[in-house]
Formats: sequence, structure tokens, C-alpha cells
Amino acid sequence: MEIPPTETLHFYQRDQILGDNYNTASYHSAPGEITAHYRNSRKLTYAFLTVVAPQHLNTFIVLTPQDEGCHLYVASFVKTASVPLLKKRISRSFGNRLVAVYNWLLTGMCD
Repeated sequence: MEIPPTETLHFYQRDQILGDNYNTASYHSAPGEITAHYRNSRKLTYAFLTVVAPQHLNTFIVLTPQDEGCHLYVASFVKTASVPLLKKRISRSFGNRLVAVYNWLLTGMCD
């Protein structure tokens, strides 16, 4: 199976804290490297509060296959609304999400 050189995808995630999460992902493949960028397409809310505006949650991924396994780099950043009582919980949610994406890629693509 061959990976197309570029593609844009739309996908859905269900977050335990922030609920429904719609995303847009763009990826590019070249010999020896796959890069991806995904961001939220819609606002993320907690109860009735908007916590993250559209396109303010971004994740970047670089995967470089090696002879045995691969090198995998994942970075994420988010601009949240200032909600002091929720800051710790939201931070933990995004941290968990980043670890889950990293582990999923590591076991699915780098074995």
C-alpha cells in the first residue's frame, strides 16, 4: 500500500472531559518522512463554557522510519479560555490526549 504525498482528513474524537471534538488533519509524506498537523475544527466546551476556540488546539507529528522501528516526534499546544477552576483538569485532558496519540502511533506505525 502506498501513502499519498498529501491528504486532508476530517475526524471525530470523543473526549471524557470536553465531549465531542471535530478535527481537521493535513499530512504530507516524502521519502523517509511523514508529517502531520491536526487542529480542532469546532469549539471545545465544558458544560456550557467554551474552553477552546476553533483551531486553537494544534498537534504536530513527525515520523521518520528507521531500519528497526522509527523516530516519532509529537508536539501539541492549546490556547484555552481563562477558566481558573478548570485549568488543572483541562491540562490533564490535553496531556492524556497527547500520550494516547503518541502511544497509538508508536505501536501502530513503529513496530
